[in-house]
Amino acid sequence: MMKVLYSPMNCLLCGSAKLKPCYQPPTLFNSKYFYYYQCAPCGTINVYPLPDRKDLEKMYNYQDYHLVYYTNNNNRKNSRDSCLSTFLKYTPGGRVLDYGCGTGEFLDTLYKSGFETYGYEPNSEIANKLNCHKHKMIYDADIVNGKYEYYFDIIYLGDVLEHLVTPYAVMKNLLGLLKSTGYLYIEGPLENNFTLALLTIKFLKSLQKKIMPTITSVHPPYHITMMTYNGFVSFVKRLHLEILEENVCEKDWPWPIDFSHLTIEKFIKSTFAYSSKMVRDSIFGKYMKWGNRIQMLARKNYYTQRHK
Repeated sequence: MMKVLYSPMNCLLCGSAKLKPCYQPPTLFNSKYFYYYQCAPCGTINVYPLPDRKDLEKMYNYQDYHLVYYTNNNNRKNSRDSCLSTFLKYTPGGRVLDYGCGTGEFLDTLYKSGFETYGYEPNSEIANKLNCHKHKMIYDADIVNGKYEYYFDIIYLGDVLEHLVTPYAVMKNLLGLLKSTGYLYIEGPLENNFTLALLTIKFLKSLQKKIMPTITSVHPPYHITMMTYNGFVSFVKRLHLEILEENVCEKDWPWPIDFSHLTIEKFIKSTFAYSSKMVRDSIFGKYMKWGNRIQMLARKNYYTQRHK
C-alpha cells in the first residue's frame, strides 16, 4: 500500500489548505483506500479522496444503513424531542424541511405537532415511500431549479452535515430555500472535539500507528468530516449565519456507560466514558465547549439578507 503524505484538498468546513495526517488510520472500502487529514486552523478531520457516486450508493443502501441506524434509535428520538421543543418556541407551525429525513420518523412527529412537513432523502426507494399525503418530498432538481425558493420557515439537518461531500455548496442551496425570517437547525456529532474519551482514543490509535504504521481499517467512510466546535462555528460564520441558540453536550460515545453484566473491558470503557462525561459537565468543561455533540439554531443575518 502506498502511503499518502499530504492531502491535495482543502478543508470542507473552513476552506483552509493546511491539512496534515492525523491519528485515524486509512480505511479500505469498495476496493479503495480513504485517508484522514486534520485541518490545522479549525481541527476538522476530512476524508480523502471524497467518496464518489458508486461509493455513496454502496454506503447508504437501505439494508446496511437505514435499517441499522434508524430503527429503534432511542438516542435519536430523545434528541429530536428537544428539537421540536425549540421549534415550537420560535414558531407555532409553518413549513418544515427535514433535509436527510431518513425513514421519516421525525417528519411524523412534526406533522402531529401541526407543521406542514417536507422531506429530502437521497435514497430514492425511501423517498418514494415517504411521498404520501402527509409528507411532501423534494428532490435535487427542485432545489437547483428554485422551485421552493424562500419557502420554508424551518430547515432541519439532523446528523447530516458530517455525511456531505460538498457541505458548503449544499448549505448555500438550502439557505436559498429558507425564508428571510426562517430558522436553520443543525445537530450532529463533534467527533474531533475535545473529550477525555477522545483523548484516550487518540493516544491508543497514535501508539498503534507507530507500532504498526501500515495498519488499515475496513469500514465505510460514512463521516466525510469529523468536526470540532471551532470548525463547526467557523463553517456557520462562513455561511453568514447568526447563532441564536447552541448546546454542546457529551453522549456516551464511542463507549456506552453500562455497568451491568460487567467484563473487565466493559468496566474500563464505561469508567472512562463516565469520567469523560463528568469532566464535560464541569463548569470548566462547559466554558471550554468540550463535548461530542452539538445542537444549534441559527438564522440569516443582516449581511446574508443584503447579499441573497
